[in-house]
Amino acid sequence: MPLSKEQKIEILRKRENIMQVASILFANNGFDNVSIATIAKECNMGYGNVFNYFKTKNDLFYSIIVEPLEIFKKELLAFSDNPDNPLNEIEKMVESHIHFYSTQDIYLRLIQQVIGQHNRFDQEFRILDEFHSDFKQKLKKLILKGQEKGKLINLNPDIVAVTYTSLLMGLRLNLTDPPNHPIWNELIKNTVLVFGPIERGMD
Repeated sequence: MPLSKEQKIEILRKRENIMQVASILFANNGFDNVSIATIAKECNMGYGNVFNYFKTKNDLFYSIIVEPLEIFKKELLAFSDNPDNPLNEIEKMVESHIHFYSTQDIYLRLIQQVIGQHNRFDQEFRILDEFHSDFKQKLKKLILKGQEKGKLINLNPDIVAVTYTSLLMGLRLNLTDPPNHPIWNELIKNTVLVFGPIERGMD
């Protein structure tokens, strides 16, 4: 007998709840220190019920890392790499990215676990690395456009792109301030300097 619409919605709701609970537990305690039994208890469900949604703890972790990437792609790749005014585009991009990263503390801590143990979490790392490469390539095009138009200092665009992506990761991991704290707006102005602007429009 096929599932009803309500049953399908309930399945998705329970699956999402498992992922949310497990994300917090993995981020706070590390992958090895969290058991399926602990996750099930926090979700108010039986131990075996978790396996109706994920075959193993590794499968659960994989889903937690990979599925949110679609949101990251939408947010981080939304900028134009061929704008009329590259510096304005960079300023808007940095503002958008920093505000987004300020809300992603749990997920970024999970990504750090993957990067720190990339041989162990090789599938997750490969997917993250592919996205990082796409992100850097688009950034590089924007940087080159800014240099061609005389808006940016002629720095190595590959190094600038890596510096920027590393800075984004480090900001949220180093700061515990909530997204509405004024420090995030201050960071926007300083982060733009990574790109080597010759003139600034955010002062």
